[in-house]
Amino acid sequence: MALMHPCLLILVALPVTFSKWEDYITGKGGIKWLPNCEFPGFDIVQKEMTQEKCGQFCIATTHTNGCNAFSWQSGWCYLKKIPGHSLSRQPTTGGSCGVLPWEFEDGDPSDTGQDSSGIKSNITDQPRQIQCAYIKNVGFDEYLFAADNTYDENSRPVFTWRSKREGHPRDWSSTQGLWILEEGSPKNVYSIKNAYRQELLYASDCRFAQYERQVFTWRNPTRYDHGHLHWQLEAASVNTFYIKNRMFDEYLYAVEDALSFDPVRRKVHTWTQSRDVSAWAGVGSWVVETTMCPN
Repeated sequence: MALMHPCLLILVALPVTFSKWEDYITGKGGIKWLPNCEFPGFDIVQKEMTQEKCGQFCIATTHTNGCNAFSWQSGWCYLKKIPGHSLSRQPTTGGSCGVLPWEFEDGDPSDTGQDSSGIKSNITDQPRQIQCAYIKNVGFDEYLFAADNTYDENSRPVFTWRSKREGHPRDWSSTQGLWILEEGSPKNVYSIKNAYRQELLYASDCRFAQYERQVFTWRNPTRYDHGHLHWQLEAASVNTFYIKNRMFDEYLYAVEDALSFDPVRRKVHTWTQSRDVSAWAGVGSWVVETTMCPN
């Protein structure tokens, strides 16, 4: 999980206001960007990479370096930490610039507090609020949990529990099926931590197959790549959600019976190809059953 010397023709600075976010192009992970522009100054990191990866690099490192904007020119990505009142855009020949709109304190006035499905979330109305919940797959009526065994020194497998004899996490001898949801920004984007293991749910760089990405909890708190750890809850109905990884823009789902890990554990992956998640017959939707957090 891994984690840019420009020569620019500077023309006229154009002040950017938050009401102009809608003028930007929406990119992967919710970034807003435009071609042929630059945000001058406020550089915190520069790294050589492709234009397509620059915005994702900002998302992945924002919690460690405060990145809230970026510029890309001639093969170099420049991460920025810009105070909202200093955000001004300059035209350039080539390249691009973009922002993480949720990282600006004032936000976008067009934000209505609704998720991308247009349905207001019942999880929480306040940012940074923490709630605990059991997370149940609709298609299989099975609960998400973190396994006893580990995958490697950094990762722990995540499954749904197939056994109907002890079908609800409340029946289990531990709280492996209890999750702590902490909302960040923008609204409806969460970190999801297993209450028993104190490990965060993440989508890995490893693919299980051509169209499936492995999902784990992250065991090493000193080596976080935060972009993999953010999940967007898109409301399907009351307390039922599609859960999308922000780094990869992929939906969490439970695999079919034939691909289950064993008779009592079903694998959970994200789907790497564009697909209408509402047509998945429930395997890509999840009921979030809120409950009291442990003391």
